[in-house]
Amino acid sequence: MSFGAIAVCLIVATILAAIACALFLRYLARQRKRKSRVLAATVEEYFRQRDTKVRADCMARPGGRFVVCIDSEPLQRLRYSHLIEVNLCVEVQRTCRLKIEKVYWRFPAPEKTGARAVSDPLETDEHAEQRAFVMRKKAAPAYEVSAAPWEHFERAYNA
Repeated sequence: MSFGAIAVCLIVATILAAIACALFLRYLARQRKRKSRVLAATVEEYFRQRDTKVRADCMARPGGRFVVCIDSEPLQRLRYSHLIEVNLCVEVQRTCRLKIEKVYWRFPAPEKTGARAVSDPLETDEHAEQRAFVMRKKAAPAYEVSAAPWEHFERAYNA
C-alpha cells in the first residue's frame, strides 16, 4: 500500500471513531434524561402515597448520582424534611436503583389574591404561636447597659 492509501484509511477511521463517540455521548445524555424522568416520577409517587402533592425536578450528576429539587406547599408534616429525605433516598435506591446525592426543598409562598390578601403573614390563625412569640418579645422590657462605679463591683464580688 502506498502512503496516500494509508492516510485515507486513517482519516476514514478517525471520522468513524468521532461519529461513534458522538453517538455514544448522545446515548448517554438520553439515558440520563430518561433516568431523571423516572426518578422525578418516583419521588412524586412517593409523596402522593403520603397524601402530599409535590413537583420534583431531577438533575444528573457525574458518577450516576442525582440532585432532586422538590417543590411543595409549606406543610406541617414537612417540618422535619431531613428525616423524610433519608426515607426517600432509601425508597428510591430500593425501587429504581438510583442514588440521590442531595435533596433541595422549595416552599413557594402562596399568591395573595383579592379579599383574602393578608398584609402580615402572622395575621392568620395558622401562625398563632409565632404571633404570640412576637407579642411577648415586643412586651418584654429592653435590655439596658449602663456604667457603674468600681465600688459597686467590689461590693457585689465580696458579698
